[in-house]
Amino acid sequence: MEYETASSRLHPDISLTNNSFIDDMMANPTNSLAWVLLIKIGVPSFLPYLLLGPAIQLLTSFLLLPYTPSSVLGSSSRRMKWRTTFIARLSAAITGSWAVWVLCESPSMRADLMLTSSLSAQHLIIFSLGVHLAEAVDMLLHAKPSMLLVHHLLVIICFAGALITEKAVGFAVLSLVTEVNAVFNKTRILHLITATDHGSMEYIRNAWLNIFTFFIRILIIGWMNNQCFLYIGVLPLSFLIPCTVGLGIVNIWNLSVFKTLIQKDILGKHKTS
Repeated sequence: MEYETASSRLHPDISLTNNSFIDDMMANPTNSLAWVLLIKIGVPSFLPYLLLGPAIQLLTSFLLLPYTPSSVLGSSSRRMKWRTTFIARLSAAITGSWAVWVLCESPSMRADLMLTSSLSAQHLIIFSLGVHLAEAVDMLLHAKPSMLLVHHLLVIICFAGALITEKAVGFAVLSLVTEVNAVFNKTRILHLITATDHGSMEYIRNAWLNIFTFFIRILIIGWMNNQCFLYIGVLPLSFLIPCTVGLGIVNIWNLSVFKTLIQKDILGKHKTS
């Protein structure tokens, strides 16, 4: 019996010399046993993380039914908008918190975002892929193609490319830190859908947190866009071009939205209907 072959079956692409993986196995024996059982029956180890996003979408859709605000019940479009925004906020909270944790626990990844990776980082990216796939399918099913759909498709290409090439995994994790801002941005959208008073403390507090985290979002994405040009000739163009275009689109969108947020939520220049 070949021991190297047997050890490699425990987890794809993870060798017994990977101390962090061994530590995870020792610290979470129950979870490790579950992984071994999944692999034994032929289930790819990445599949649970990929399906977690769609599972959250489906489960939350049913759980939200009794809690739908009465203010949106009269319109099917507003009801659907409230549902999708609420679920997107939940996914953003999970993804953003996870990304911050991954970067905090890995000084080596912070030092080298291009070539350093970790098991937690890979799982996070796979989870985010599942979320973006589920949201893209939802947009297609409801016949609502938009620039957001284009953004999702570019994210899927870039994240899949990072996993396949095993490069830029740290950059993918850093980009997901901006999901922290998405929590406050989605909350603002929910306030608008439910007609929350703009003068209420709830609205004002979220508005300021949204502005602050959005500014950090602009800095992160702008810096990442600039870094893309440094890797011309290093990364495959089939991977680099979608990432550069995607980040460029996000940059333009960020500046446009930030201007709107400043005008409406800070300066109080609300448009009259």
